Amino acid sequence: MATIGKIPMFLLFYVITFLNIKLTHQVDGVVKRVVRVDNFLVDGRNPLDLVKCPDNSSFYYLQAYGVCKADVNNISDDTKVWFPADHVPADKRAGQDTAENNKVSANPLIKAYYKYCETFFNEKKKCSLSINKVEEGEDRFKTEDGLTCAYQGKSIFNGVLFCIQNEGSAVKEGEEVTLVGFRGVPLEPVCPEDRKIKTVTAFIYGPKLTNKGFVESFYGEAKDKCDGNESCSLEFEDTGRFLRYRLYTYRCVE
Repeated sequence: MATIGKIPMFLLFYVITFLNIKLTHQVDGVVKRVVRVDNFLVDGRNPLDLVKCPDNSSFYYLQAYGVCKADVNNISDDTKVWFPADHVPADKRAGQDTAENNKVSANPLIKAYYKYCETFFNEKKKCSLSINKVEEGEDRFKTEDGLTCAYQGKSIFNGVLFCIQNEGSAVKEGEEVTLVGFRGVPLEPVCPEDRKIKTVTAFIYGPKLTNKGFVESFYGEAKDKCDGNESCSLEFEDTGRFLRYRLYTYRCVE
């Protein structure tokens, strides 16, 4: 694997990506909330329905992969899987990147969302990708290249997509706010002056094929570090090639 020093290239791109988009970076009490989470799983040759993110929010891609059904029950870091290519030429996966860069992305999922799906979204319709469809067509989306079950329709396609606010705002009285954090990007909840954080829920999620996507709770950690403070930072240590994410919900109280 190509490296810069001792840093794996894929991890370097990942850290640069999310440091640039700063999903949870807070300025003057402003937070960018998670608007929607789509943890999808497509079995065989079935459609993946994409829905446009709500107004004033953007699409973010975390990870997606294809794996043969025969390997699902024993999936591990050694299991052969298909990963989409990295998002280039820009240094961001999506979201705050330009629409033109997203339309020519090497990542087929980002490209499909911004290019193929554009007409459907403009008509306020969902956009269906035909996963591993045999016939040619703009809607065909292949996820089995290089797998032992390639071109047989005997795979699972699993991934996680988000819609994140473009412009954040201060937390309102009584509002429950949900933030998302990733490897290399901490969760940074913050409250207006004279208000303190109170943790509501704190969960770590992973690939849907692993324990239905649920990994564990970090409620105790969040409560100890954040409750009673106006702001805090929760670092996220993560290893392996199947990326995980944290969803943290809190309120601001007196």
